[in-house]
Amino acid sequence: MDKEKELSPEDQVTPTSTEEQGKENAAQAAAESAENQEEQEETEEEETVDYESFSKKQLVEALKELLHEGQFVKKDKQVNEIKGYFDTLFQQEKEAAKQAFLAEEGQTEDDFQYRGSDEDRAFYANYNLFKERKSDALKQLEHEKENNLAAKNLLLDRLRDVVDGEETTDNRSVVKEIQEAWKR
Repeated sequence: MDKEKELSPEDQVTPTSTEEQGKENAAQAAAESAENQEEQEETEEEETVDYESFSKKQLVEALKELLHEGQFVKKDKQVNEIKGYFDTLFQQEKEAAKQAFLAEEGQTEDDFQYRGSDEDRAFYANYNLFKERKSDALKQLEHEKENNLAAKNLLLDRLRDVVDGEETTDNRSVVKEIQEAWKR
């Protein structure tokens, strides 16, 4: 028997050109990049904390951490989640205090006034500070967008002048200059 078998065209290994290898490497790099991006997104999702089991003090600390991290627009969802759990705990404490007040002889619901703890005041102060900083960040983003729009409109006007104007040899360099400015 012959040790070498004839291979079908699909089974034959053909040497690939460097161009084909480059394409394969590029495709592989793109696939790896997509995988890395998916892993990063999963890591961000894993970083979400279950605040349901936190005490009021822990919620205050978590809010302070988010306040110091910055990224106010990005962290807004987390802050609102913390606030929801804090409000639940606050209402539970308020209701318990109300029931204790009403259990005292001769007390009515109209006489009840709940004064929050220092933790409550600290939480709401930090929450309001977070909202102010988020608002400032949104205003800054809007201001940057307006400045960018004005700059782009100036570039478009300049390009219109070049297109509508007389054709010269430096038109090409002016257009390239406008293109570079647009990318910035």
